[in-house]
Amino acid sequence: MKVQAAIFAIILFSFANTGCKQDSAEKHQKQQNPMEATVTKAPWGKMPDGREVDLFTLTNKNGLVAKITNYGGIVVSLLTPDRDGKMEDIVLGYETLDE
Repeated sequence: MKVQAAIFAIILFSFANTGCKQDSAEKHQKQQNPMEATVTKAPWGKMPDGREVDLFTLTNKNGLVAKITNYGGIVVSLLTPDRDGKMEDIVLGYETLDE
């Protein structure tokens, strides 16, 4: 759990340094300016007790994309460019909470 929290803090810090902004409305749409970093929120599943779990997608101006849940700060996906510029997911994550 401490390792996940540390990873989450590092990712948030890296996005904060690029001027990341969060949507005020939960419309799950990216901001219009492609040069700005964005944060979007989308439903990701429900806990057995009915609590909602959300997936936050952080995108910076260079195209780096991190998907993190509010269920323990789990990093579900981290898309980064390889040496040829092709975006690759470097995290072994799941598509849904149930998985």
